[in-house]
Amino acid sequence: MDEEGLRPHTDDPVGPSGDALAGGPSSGGPDVHGSELPRDLASDGDGHPLFLELRRKIREDPEILRFIEDSALDGIWFWDLENPEHEWMSPRFWEVLGVDPATKQHVASEWQDLIHPDDLKAALRTAEAHFADPEVPYDQTVRYRHADGSTVWVRCRGRAVRDERGRPVRMLGAHTDVTELKRTERRLRSVLESFPGIVFVLDEHGVYRDVATNQETLLAVEREDLVGKHVRDVLPPDLARLVLDTIARTLEQNAPVVVEYRAPGGADGFDRWLEARVRPVDPDAFDTARTVVWYAYDISTRKAADAELQRKNDELRRFSYVAAHDLRSPLHAILQLAGFLEEDLGGEIADESRKHLGLIEKRARRMQLLLDGLLEYARAVDRVELHDVEVGEVVAAALELAPSPGPGFEIVVEVGLPRVHTDPVVLQLVFQNLIANALNHHDRDSGTVRVGHTTVDGECEFFVTDDGPGIPERAREDVFRIFRTVGRDSASEGTGVGLSIVQKAIDGLGGKIWIEAPASGGTTFRFRIPQPAAGTDPLSGHGRASDLLG
Repeated sequence: MDEEGLRPHTDDPVGPSGDALAGGPSSGGPDVHGSELPRDLASDGDGHPLFLELRRKIREDPEILRFIEDSALDGIWFWDLENPEHEWMSPRFWEVLGVDPATKQHVASEWQDLIHPDDLKAALRTAEAHFADPEVPYDQTVRYRHADGSTVWVRCRGRAVRDERGRPVRMLGAHTDVTELKRTERRLRSVLESFPGIVFVLDEHGVYRDVATNQETLLAVEREDLVGKHVRDVLPPDLARLVLDTIARTLEQNAPVVVEYRAPGGADGFDRWLEARVRPVDPDAFDTARTVVWYAYDISTRKAADAELQRKNDELRRFSYVAAHDLRSPLHAILQLAGFLEEDLGGEIADESRKHLGLIEKRARRMQLLLDGLLEYARAVDRVELHDVEVGEVVAAALELAPSPGPGFEIVVEVGLPRVHTDPVVLQLVFQNLIANALNHHDRDSGTVRVGHTTVDGECEFFVTDDGPGIPERAREDVFRIFRTVGRDSASEGTGVGLSIVQKAIDGLGGKIWIEAPASGGTTFRFRIPQPAAGTDPLSGHGRASDLLG
């Protein structure tokens, strides 16, 4: 480090064994080599007897200092700032670089050829700042070239030793080999940058600690311009508030949170919809603040597809309303005409003609049932509103609207059905149609329908089971399709809509339904609906920007 800009200017230079090493009046005296101890060991510290004993042992036995260097450090250097070419480097300094210490002299130029040129310039700038202001630390990570040609990453820390006037005359430094840490960091970054999106590390205050991405177009600013910035300095106010609220929720719950939000134009100028999965980071990973990892990826295509699907569903729903309404009038007219004919003809109508009129009336009334089912299906699950509900109360309400069972039927509802977080109206629709299906499709004049629940893998699973004819395995998927019936002819009262409504309702709740065949016969419908994690806000696991922005 023989740059002229680093040569301290002093009118009364102090020699290697002078007060510069002693640090003035508080000197601890000369060490075993005839020079003074650094200030950290020369002062009495907190006066603890063991500290004083350690300081004395270091003076008496140089091997103790060597042990400290070998076990806790990867090299020590001591620099004469008045003669910058003069610098002592410990043997460990060279060994870390794969160099035989015996082949090196104690001059600064020996190592300057091994440090990366850019890091040398940065180190000199940091040294200048430290010499000018003791409060500015000399602490940076630099790259050296190992004897085998590989790169050695070293954390280099130093402290200027000043004379009684506060001018730097010597500098003591220590090296720590962080090569393996850097390699691990690079491997991790490589993995993160393979992620199809952006990975942010944010602390609890909303400051970007790190950024990794392989899709630069998602970033509106350069990575280097993000790290160290607060989200309020980078994002629009509403989005910044969303990010801060999400960080707070994630750390408070110590659990992952998922949010969707619209991000401002990236490098290509286009706004995008992003989904972020935010997870708390191990508290020991960062030493200054609690942090979260924010994994965000582009869902614009999915959102556009969802919007298009919603548009088509809305069109289908409107068509269903219009079609059902417009077809009701001609059907009503057909029924009236058939009635008029039968009334006008009276006893003159032939048996064959009476049979045909009866068939017209029966088919028309079935068509009315189908239109009613179509309207009911179109209206099912228009929106979902989640509440804490008692399932027993929901089942009781469903039984009031389900078909009345015949005198030979029994409906058994389990006592102690649980409390769940769901839409009570939609759940009632599910139970109502499953119970109606069990009663309408039974093959005897007597039977039993049971409603209950079990707990499987920590999740609540509901069931409606009957002792009827059962559903063939090949037909179990078809029964959920609209207007499909099993084992009934077209003249029956069944419309094939009820189970379609059940499937639509379960889908609307984000759940799953399936059919099983008990060994004793009959049919069992089982379904699950998702529930929030215990002890958390029911919506904490998933929210949209609008939820958090109010």
